Amino acid sequence: MMGYLHGVHGMIELAFESRANATQYCHARRDLYLPAFPWKITADVITYAGVPCDWADSLFGYPNYYTFSTDEHFRMLVTFVCMADSVSNFDDVMHARRRLALALCSAQHQRRALGFPDRSVFGATLVGTKLSIFEAEWDARIGPNYVIMHPPIGTFTLSNFLDFIFCYIILCKIANVTAQLVDDVYAKWKTEAGRKEMEEKSEAASRTPWRRSLCPERRRQLCGREVNRLINPPF
Repeated sequence: MMGYLHGVHGMIELAFESRANATQYCHARRDLYLPAFPWKITADVITYAGVPCDWADSLFGYPNYYTFSTDEHFRMLVTFVCMADSVSNFDDVMHARRRLALALCSAQHQRRALGFPDRSVFGATLVGTKLSIFEAEWDARIGPNYVIMHPPIGTFTLSNFLDFIFCYIILCKIANVTAQLVDDVYAKWKTEAGRKEMEEKSEAASRTPWRRSLCPERRRQLCGREVNRLINPPF
């Protein structure tokens, strides 16, 4: 499975980061905060876009500013998550899907805090040789605090060359959609009416943060230089 995960990581990185005009970044093994126990979930692969500096500076002025991020990097907007499990049986499939649902829930809480909860977030599970792609969104029909993950958009057997190529094409399309989302949201923030609307939502979110701040043991380890790095990461 690790061989396939390495290949999937490379494919996601190529689709989101390495193509011409790409504006997103890819990382392996990142902890994402959750609104409830177990408080964190480790993503095997994530992609993210950097929050523009002027927008990030305005958010940093709010109390509980950490509510605008999913991890310790303040300027990271999660755009895609992949969870992997070992072998292809029912328990592993469901375990990977539960982990992905938690990660996408974290990403949607970040988007709501930033003021755009009406957009979907995408992710994938890798179980054995099969990669399934999912979409998650807030569902007001159930209640104000429910994120639902829809059935798979598609499932691909990566040991099959045609499936592998088709999967890569789908990932490229998702990368284009998420990049356009970031551009649209930032363009809205730069308008007077859009900024006012998003600032009102962000102010309300900062008063009732959806996640904890840094864990106590991590907070004790931080020095001033590390705090500055978390607030202003090098991207």
